[in-house]
Amino acid sequence: HRARVSAIVADHGSGLALVATRAFELAGCLLAVLGPEADAYAPGGKVAYVEDFWVADPADWWGAGAALLEESRPRLSALGAARIVIETSGHDSPKQALLWRSGLALASERYQAPLR
Repeated sequence: HRARVSAIVADHGSGLALVATRAFELAGCLLAVLGPEADAYAPGGKVAYVEDFWVADPADWWGAGAALLEESRPRLSALGAARIVIETSGHDSPKQALLWRSGLALASERYQAPLR
């Protein structure tokens, strides 16, 4: 993971890495990469895929999480992204509430099972 984050930080045009701090401690992180146009998400533009988005304290989605999301939007747009896509598990209700109330819409659900 460290190598992936380092690559994004080094190549400013390939994505975005943001951190939130409180009293000099890490409070959260948002890591996004730019992908090619995907008709399902953003006809006519690149897609910003958020690969990592978390907060250290689950009660801090409306603080650090909201700040990270709002800071990312204009920066990703400036990099050429037409749309942001954030995946989340079905077990993170506070994060889902933040995404919904921040104007993001549920685009798909994925189901999975081990094959062995």
